[in-house]
Amino acid sequence: MFNYTLKTKIILAMIFLFLIMGIFLLVSDQDSRASDLQLVSQLQALATGLEKYYDKFYSYPPTSRLAVENIRVVTENGFNQEGNLVYYQKSATWPRSAVLSSEGQDYKIEFVLDHGWSAWQAKAGDTCFLKSGLIMECRTE
Repeated sequence: MFNYTLKTKIILAMIFLFLIMGIFLLVSDQDSRASDLQLVSQLQALATGLEKYYDKFYSYPPTSRLAVENIRVVTENGFNQEGNLVYYQKSATWPRSAVLSSEGQDYKIEFVLDHGWSAWQAKAGDTCFLKSGLIMECRTE
């Protein structure tokens, strides 16, 4: 019934191979975009906790440079200290690294996006900052 020539079979196999590769690349790209969004969402949760801390103490907990993946909790006693009031608690694994620095009156979380995002005026590979007051800005290095 399906008696194709060897040449036809090779062409069909190559077409299927290219389709599978295209689907794989599309899924991989979408997964990477999701990683950007997950990172920003988790950073916003951390920043919201810092803002709640500021509302109570009129300053942010100080730290020179702290990798966000090392932050387990923010309490009234600062980063990774036990306390009665929890302002932020780690809920998931970070998709990528970011660095938090705080001098008390402001904070800055620095991170890099893998993709361009017009909503944030960011290009792929831009360094972005989430700053005091939940302000996000990106710039090309």
